[in-house]
Amino acid sequence: MKRITIVNGIQEDVTGFEKSLDRMMERLRNRMVFECFRLREMNISYCCGCLGCWVKSPGKCLYKDDMVSILKSAIRSDLVILISPVVMGFVSPLIKKATDRFIPLIHPYITIVRGECHHKKRYARYPYLGLVLVDKESDSMNDSELITAVYKRAALNLRSRLLFTVCSNGSTEGLEHEIDDF
Repeated sequence: MKRITIVNGIQEDVTGFEKSLDRMMERLRNRMVFECFRLREMNISYCCGCLGCWVKSPGKCLYKDDMVSILKSAIRSDLVILISPVVMGFVSPLIKKATDRFIPLIHPYITIVRGECHHKKRYARYPYLGLVLVDKESDSMNDSELITAVYKRAALNLRSRLLFTVCSNGSTEGLEHEIDDF
């Protein structure tokens, strides 16, 4: 059975997406295991760039906050789905803060990957990434190309791959299709 971690960075659900997400997870529970984190309800500190997760306590952030449970879930998953509204042309501050804190999952040491310098793996296996951009205004979805490009690079740095970007105005139909194809 596939394991999926959902990291929900929606600050306020103005589109009804979360109710649709709950129904989708219920429909798929017989085939997949979901663990869903609503960042707005969690205590997560900003990365301060101290690099303690690489030097002082390898693989562990110095902050003992709720991010620990997200990282444990993510590294055990087959797919991590990041859900965010489009805020000023980018992902929400909640998703940005959480993705910055994924750095303990890799080593500080450098290796060559596809002709580029990247960090060495800390774990043997990493989950794929998926991105869902939720917005009630369809014209702000023009920002999805830039956001997708940034998260493709982030996935590469996490020794993974961004499988999909879904733009939604409140429906999970596109997300469900991507998960079925996964």
